[in-house]
Amino acid sequence: MFWISCTGTSTRLMEPDASAEAQFHLMADLMPILCWMADAGGWIFWYNRRWYDYTGTTLEEMQGWGWQSVHDPAVLPDVLERWKASIDGGQTFDMTFPLRGADGVFRPFLTRVTPVRRADGQIFRWLGTNTDISEERLAGELREQFVAVLGHDLRNPLSAITSGLTLLRKTPLNDRALLVADMMRDSAARMSALIADILDFARGRLGGGLTLNRDADQPLEPVLREVIAELTITAPDRAVETDFALVEPVDCDRGRIAQLLSNLLGNALIYGAVDQPVRVRAVGGAAGFELSVANAGAPIPPDEMGRLFQPFYRASVRPSREGLGLGLYIAQEIAKAHGGALTVTSTPAQTRFTFRMGSVSV
Repeated sequence: MFWISCTGTSTRLMEPDASAEAQFHLMADLMPILCWMADAGGWIFWYNRRWYDYTGTTLEEMQGWGWQSVHDPAVLPDVLERWKASIDGGQTFDMTFPLRGADGVFRPFLTRVTPVRRADGQIFRWLGTNTDISEERLAGELREQFVAVLGHDLRNPLSAITSGLTLLRKTPLNDRALLVADMMRDSAARMSALIADILDFARGRLGGGLTLNRDADQPLEPVLREVIAELTITAPDRAVETDFALVEPVDCDRGRIAQLLSNLLGNALIYGAVDQPVRVRAVGGAAGFELSVANAGAPIPPDEMGRLFQPFYRASVRPSREGLGLGLYIAQEIAKAHGGALTVTSTPAQTRFTFRMGSVSV
């Protein structure tokens, strides 16, 4: 038999070495994941001990294509289709699917199968691994359900606080009491925004997705200008330039688009150069729409570009910034819900976030 060497996604044949292969089998038996090997045509001829311990099967039952018996019948056709396509194309196979354990319970496994090639590049073997991700998936689901419940349960008492502050402001108060009431009102508003972000995150992750209330009859520009007015109040020393060319109403959820702009403009005011204006541009109409926010200042580091839209990500340059790091993630979810896309470009000249949906004539 031949010994193999794996480096990244490339697997190559080495010289025969029986002792080395025996060591490989021993190492594979001790690994906490399921491992197996198949010939070039996909016939599985070897499994590690973990496979047998988990499935409660034998090699006689599993060899060749016998592994199908421990797969979920509802998912098996897709597994077979993709596995055969990988064999025919000589491509790495990646998929998550359930496998039945000896206790009869199906658990999700992250599976990767890598082709093993001879020195001439021909595939002569496949090396597969199955990693149990049931605990990680359960932990993620519980965390997201907790976030959703937390958000809902916080809204009621916060609403009561806000209503109480509104009534309090209508009663005679001295200057110090008015100042305290206004500070409490601002804090409640920030809490409300954080809860809204948490709920939007939970909806997206729990499968429901963001809800839209599209309206193609009402103009969008007044809503956008209202967002800009609100944010510039909190940054009176910053200039915001606008370029709007909305010739007709846009088929969208105006509240969600306002939320998207608020997140993008808020970022630009925080991270942009303080001596340069932030530019907001909106063009389009019923056939399509484009909204962009651009600011001058230091470009986004290349190693951070790929993580900008991840939930709970906060740029390292301002780690003390208030918020959960959900703004850009939610902005991207809003873009997706509208059938559009949110992109970013960043150079020493400017950083620009652009939301685009449909066909836009610029």
